[in-house]
Amino acid sequence: SYGGQTQGWNVAVDGNAWKIEPAWSLKLEAYMSTPVVHRVHAFLHTRSQHLACVDLDTGTKRWQSESKFGKYM
Repeated sequence: SYGGQTQGWNVAVDGNAWKIEPAWSLKLEAYMSTPVVHRVHAFLHTRSQHLACVDLDTGTKRWQSESKFGKYM
């Protein structure tokens, strides 16, 4: 997450070379924390202080909390 968006990348080895390509981009920014990944979902604490779940295969935001969590000082 950087610059107001979260990105997914496809990473593969092609012979002796790495191949890295963008897979998806989502207007959602994690902030002041490390996302938690479980299977194909990432759970982010966002800049707007909500908790959100992103599907890592598609880049779709599955849900976002209505309540805010944590206050940055």
